[in-house]
Amino acid sequence: MNHISKLFLATFLLFSFLFPKGAAQTTTDYFTVASTAGPGLSDIRIMDLAGFGPKLWLATDGGGVNTFDGANWEVITQEDGLPTDRTTTIVFDQQGTPWVGTRGPGVATLEGDQWKVFRKADGLSDGWISCSMRDSDGRLWFGTRRGISVYDSGTWSTFTMEDGILAEYISDIFQDADGMIWVATSGGVNKYDGNTWSSLTTDDGLINNNVQAINQDKNGDLWFGTWGGGVSILSGGTWTNPLEFERVRAITRDGNGDMFIAVGNGMYFYDYTDFNFTSFEEEDDLHGYGNIINDIIVDNNQNIFAATWNVLVFANSQGWNRFEGEIGLCSNSIYRMNEDNQGRIWMASSSRGLSIYDDGEWEVYNYINTFEGERIYDVFRDSKDEMWVATSGGAYRYMEGQWQRLTTDDGLLHNVTYSIYEDSKGRYWFGTFGGLTVIDGNDIMTLTPDDGLIDNSVYHILEDANGHFWFGTNSGLSLYDGAGFTNFTQGSEIPANQINDLQMDANQDIWIATNSGVSKYDGSQWQILQMPEISNNSVYTIMPEENGSVWIGTFNGINRYQDGVITKYFSNDGTLYHNSVQTLFKASDGQVWAATFSDGVFVMDFTTPTRDQHWGPEFQIYPNPVVQELHLSLPGPVHGIRIIDVTGLNVLEKLVEDQQSIDIKLPNYLSPGIYTVVVKYESGHLASSRFIKVD
Repeated sequence: MNHISKLFLATFLLFSFLFPKGAAQTTTDYFTVASTAGPGLSDIRIMDLAGFGPKLWLATDGGGVNTFDGANWEVITQEDGLPTDRTTTIVFDQQGTPWVGTRGPGVATLEGDQWKVFRKADGLSDGWISCSMRDSDGRLWFGTRRGISVYDSGTWSTFTMEDGILAEYISDIFQDADGMIWVATSGGVNKYDGNTWSSLTTDDGLINNNVQAINQDKNGDLWFGTWGGGVSILSGGTWTNPLEFERVRAITRDGNGDMFIAVGNGMYFYDYTDFNFTSFEEEDDLHGYGNIINDIIVDNNQNIFAATWNVLVFANSQGWNRFEGEIGLCSNSIYRMNEDNQGRIWMASSSRGLSIYDDGEWEVYNYINTFEGERIYDVFRDSKDEMWVATSGGAYRYMEGQWQRLTTDDGLLHNVTYSIYEDSKGRYWFGTFGGLTVIDGNDIMTLTPDDGLIDNSVYHILEDANGHFWFGTNSGLSLYDGAGFTNFTQGSEIPANQINDLQMDANQDIWIATNSGVSKYDGSQWQILQMPEISNNSVYTIMPEENGSVWIGTFNGINRYQDGVITKYFSNDGTLYHNSVQTLFKASDGQVWAATFSDGVFVMDFTTPTRDQHWGPEFQIYPNPVVQELHLSLPGPVHGIRIIDVTGLNVLEKLVEDQQSIDIKLPNYLSPGIYTVVVKYESGHLASSRFIKVD
C-alpha cells in the first residue's frame, strides 16, 4: 500500500470506535492510547467493539467482555455474573449502562452491581444476539437469528418475517439522520419509519441481497456492505457499487466524515478529501495482525481500533500495534488432530491455525506468529516423534522446540500442502496442490496426473500391508503399487469421488470415507455402507481401534463397526455432545477426542468397561439443556456423581448415599457447553454416564 503515510497525516489512525453501530451511539470523552500494548485480552476472538466515556468495550467469543481505558484492562466473565463468556455485541443505554448480547441465552445488562439476563421467555425473539443499536429515542434494538427485538421502557416488542422482515438472521441495525431504522439481512435491506416496513433488494438496485453492514456518510448517502458484492451506495435515487466482489463485514465513519470498510481480506479507507479508496491488507499494512476484521471503531482522537479473529489492532500517528489475549482453542471448527510424545493434543483448524492442548494449558500457532499460510490441513507424527504440519504455505516440521519450513525450494511440487505421511521405509510423502512429492534423504520423487495419479490435489495418504499406497482426492481414489496407478471413481468400489478420510483397521482392511457413505476393502472384496446401515451418508472421519472395531464419524452421529455389527450414537440419546463430527482421534490415555464443524471439541472416555460387561443401569436426567439446576432420577443407591468437561476435567464431584432422586445446583463458573454426568453405583465397579448441555 503506497498511501499509508498520507492516511496517517490525514486521520492519524485507522480503526473505528466512535460510530460503530449508528450515529446515536458515540463516545463523549477523549480516549488516550498507551504508547505500548500490553496483555489483557481474555480471548483473541473479538466479535464487537463499543465505546462509552473513556473506555473501549470488547465482546469476545469465549472470554466474556473486556474493557480498556488506554492503560488498564478489565475482564468481565461468568464469574462476575455474565450468563456466558460467549458474547457477541455491546450497546449502551441513555444512562450509560452496558447491554451485552450473547450466543445464548440472550441479553445481559447491569442493574447496580448485578447482571440481569433477558431471555426468550422475557420477550426476546431468540437467545442468540447478532447485533445491537440504540436509537435517538433511547430504545435498544437487538438483531437475532429469529428477527428483531426492541426494548423500550421495560417492554419488549418483536419484528419477524411475518411483519415484513426479509430474512430471519439480522446482521446489522442502523438509524439514519432522519430517524429511519435500517436493517441488514441475508435477503436484502429493510427500512422502518416507525409504523411500516419497506424493503430494498437487488430488484431495486442493491448489488447483493446478503447485507452485512449499514452506515451513512456525511453527505447523507447510505452505504450498504454486502457479502460478496462489495458496497452499494444509495445517493438520492441513484446507486453506485464500489469494491465489487468484496465481502464486507463492517462499515464505520470517523469524526472527519471519512469511511472505513472492513472486508474479508483487510480494510478500505475512503477519504473525502480526494474521493479515493485506499486498501489495507495484512501483507503490507496490517503487518501480519490478521485480515479478517469483524468491527472497526474510531475514537475522538482519531485512534483506530480493529477487532479481528486473532487480535485487537490499533493505529495512531506512530503506526500499527496490537493487543494479544489469553490463548485457547484457535477455532470451533477443528479439521485434524494428533498427539505428540509428551501427550499433548495438536488440533488443526483449516482457517484459524494450530492449537496445542497440554493438561489445561494452550499454545496457538498461526500465520501471525509461525506459518506463512493461513490454512492448516494436516498434523502428522513421524517415527522419530517429530510433528509435521501441512499448511497453505508449505510443510512445517517441529523438532527440539523449533519450526523448520519446507517449500518448493526444498522439492515440494507446490507450497499448498494438504497431507503428510511417513512410509515403512522412512520416506516422507507430501500431498500438495501440484501432486505428490516423496523425499527419501537427498532423493526426491514426484508423482502427478502425468504419471497416472487421478488428481493433482492429494488430501489423504495411506500405506497398506502390502506396501502399496492409497491416495484420496476430490476426484476419486488412486492406488499406487510402485510401478503404476489403479484409479477408482464413483461406482461399485466407492460411492463418491470426494475422499474425506483413509484408514487401515486392525484386520488390515482399508476404509474410505466419502460424502455418500463409507467403503471397506479387505484385499479382494469391496463393501459400501450407507444409510440406513450407518447414521448418515456424509462420512468425514474413520478411527480404527486395536480391538478391531472401527468408529465412523458423520454429519449426523457416530457409528461403531464391530464384527459386522453397527451401533449408532447420537446427541439426543445422551451419548454424544454433538452429532456433526469432523474428525475423531484416540489419545494414548484411551480418551477419544471428537472435533465438530462449529462447536469445538469434546472428549469421550472409552476406557470404562463396556455396557455388556460392567455397565450400570441407566438413569434419568432433566432438564437437558440445563441452566442452573439439574435433577437426577436414579434406579438404585449410588456412590457418587461427577460432572466432567469436554477436556476430561472434573468440574464437580458429589458423594451421595441412599438417594434415588438428587437435585444438583450447577456452579456459576461453568461455561455454556457440553458436560458428561457420571454416576457411580455402590459397588464402585458399575457406572453410567450421559451428556448434558449447559446453556
